[in-house]
Amino acid sequence: MSSILYKSTLKPRQVIEPYKYFAEGNEYLYEQDGKITHFDERIRLIYYTGNIINPYQKEATKEVDFEEIFEKTLTRDCEDAQKDIKTLERLSDHLPIIIGGCGRSGTTLLLSILASHSKIFGIDTELYSFYPVFRPKKIINFLSDNKFPSNKIWCEKTPKNIINFNKIYNKLNKNVHLIHIVRDGRDVVTSEHPYHPNQYWISKERWASDVTAGLECENCLLIKYEDLVTKTEETLKTICDYCSLEFELKMLDFQKFSNVKENVAWKDGKPVKIHPNRVQKWKKEQYTDIINSFNEDAECVNLLKKLKY
Repeated sequence: MSSILYKSTLKPRQVIEPYKYFAEGNEYLYEQDGKITHFDERIRLIYYTGNIINPYQKEATKEVDFEEIFEKTLTRDCEDAQKDIKTLERLSDHLPIIIGGCGRSGTTLLLSILASHSKIFGIDTELYSFYPVFRPKKIINFLSDNKFPSNKIWCEKTPKNIINFNKIYNKLNKNVHLIHIVRDGRDVVTSEHPYHPNQYWISKERWASDVTAGLECENCLLIKYEDLVTKTEETLKTICDYCSLEFELKMLDFQKFSNVKENVAWKDGKPVKIHPNRVQKWKKEQYTDIINSFNEDAECVNLLKKLKY
């Protein structure tokens, strides 16, 4: 007999465990004998370990130890992840683009700009298909739902992808373009999330950890947020060359052409024209305490020097 481990009811998504697993609205996770099966709202399989649990079984009620469940199961890739990767490869005639980077570093902006290119289809929600575990069914279902044409390139952005860049590169048989975007850590740790005003969103420890993980990947393109907003055309040409694409001028006015037009990462949820207004905002007096703390951290200071900030 199985029990509902979790039923999500809020949109756009809910955290089940911070940075470990996400569920969209009206999705179900079932647990039985230490195994997990995850279905979307249309009862399509997303993830499972061990045997697939029948979602129509009578539900038993019991207390769930989330930490124990995560330790046992959610450190494992979906059982047929490799098969799904082959399915993904058949969905497009081109190599996909996967973006990663520490939160509040411009990952959403980069996705939306690239999605304004005539050959790129931007996935406008963070699917967590490659972190913490591989569950490619999320992307397969999303592309199917959106009638993705095989002559386009799909582009996915989940900041935490950066943790698994080396794994993604190898699991996808090197058939992928990985882009790591970095931003001055002092601007990152003083950035407030639009949904959480007056609250700093990223700790100095997370910035250092995520950036370090990305720098360990030798098979990705590293770009700076500051270059993206101050030397936009030059930076976009570099990205297009890396992805074997022709640069298109309309990318400079991405907000008019991108299929990624709404995101919780933006103020008011809407994209605006590219601007450098948020570069070096950490110099404002109001951030003195948090910047002093940042500058006392040797790892953070060394990373700034390594990135030539």
